[in-house]
Amino acid sequence: DVSGGTSDETIQQILFYLLLNDTNPGKRLKAVNLLESVPSHDNKKLVLISSVLSETNVGVRLKALEMLSRFETDKIIRDASLKILLEDENEAVRMGALSILANSPSADIVPALRVVSLMDQNEYIRARAVEVMDDISYLAEDEAFEVKQWKFLFATFSNISLAATY
Repeated sequence: DVSGGTSDETIQQILFYLLLNDTNPGKRLKAVNLLESVPSHDNKKLVLISSVLSETNVGVRLKALEMLSRFETDKIIRDASLKILLEDENEAVRMGALSILANSPSADIVPALRVVSLMDQNEYIRARAVEVMDDISYLAEDEAFEVKQWKFLFATFSNISLAATY
């Protein structure tokens, strides 16, 4: 017998194991709900990502995704959210992933948003993908401007260097 609270590392490990390995969806849902009170850290984030990507029960996926949305969106969460948005069959789960992506704008998500805006079966998700692209279009413009500036500076300094050698 093991006893303790969700702040105990042993209990956390048991909850992680149950969420990822138990065959009973009810127990997995209970585990993900109990994880709500576990402090946020990398192990919790990775277990939630793994759960969202591999879980068969929509309720568990939605709860894990909701909890993931509370983390600062880093590359691993962004990549997982992109995968979910492009591949998950459940509209609510895809909408949750799109929400995470919308809250952490990045020019690198635009190609996936373009695909979703054209191909998703759900009209709302298609429209929301367009809205998110519009909201973050300034990033792509800034990136293009920076590339132009860099090319200009490179060309300028190359000419200066060439002139200095003669």
